Amino acid sequence: MLRTCQYSEAAFTPTAALPAPVRDAVNAAFIDALHLALRCGSAALAAAALLVALLLRPQRGVAPSPADGRPAPQPEAAQR
Repeated sequence: MLRTCQYSEAAFTPTAALPAPVRDAVNAAFIDALHLALRCGSAALAAAALLVALLLRPQRGVAPSPADGRPAPQPEAAQR
């Protein structure tokens, strides 16, 4: 015969043995830790994006040299 358990599954969770105020404090600390992890992760992602943007921006005052050795063509003056 199959025996059924008279206790609910929630009765065997590790926090079920704790008093209600302690359980609430543990749950609040867990949520706070998740929020902190999200904030740290988003700050790290923003810092990485800023670093990539700074490293990939074009350099000022440096003209790329042509590959075949000829001087780069100069823009013509506007006709009046």
